[in-house]
Amino acid sequence: MTGTVNLAKTLDVWLDAARTVLKKCGVNLSDRTIAISFGAFRAMWKVWGVNDADAALLEADALAKKVLPDVELYPDTLEVLEALNAKGKQLALITTSRHDNIQHLLDKYNLNTFFRVIIAGDDIMHYKPHPESLKKALKALDGNPT
Repeated sequence: MTGTVNLAKTLDVWLDAARTVLKKCGVNLSDRTIAISFGAFRAMWKVWGVNDADAALLEADALAKKVLPDVELYPDTLEVLEALNAKGKQLALITTSRHDNIQHLLDKYNLNTFFRVIIAGDDIMHYKPHPESLKKALKALDGNPT
């Protein structure tokens, strides 16, 4: 059985960083439109007319990195993870963020102890909702994808 849950309050961090850089590039979009582009930033930012999408993305990443160490977990996250762990559930963390952008949270809250597998954005070629990360996690957990 698989299920998903958000662990930390990172969405606003990424939205703020993206919105700031996009506005600097003369692109004004709703948070919903920006959020839909998560996992496909480079392609979408080019579509939106950002001339140097790679540089803009690096700038957004740098802005987010300044705030990410202060991100908190959602209420009850640790309790839910502890309960699942106590029941012997095998957990995988799947995120579009790169390892260097999640390591502080893993360390700060000792989350490594809960996850047998961690699949980050720099481990895959295709971002969610593409099934690559889920298939990779299931394989590492000896799970059945059906």
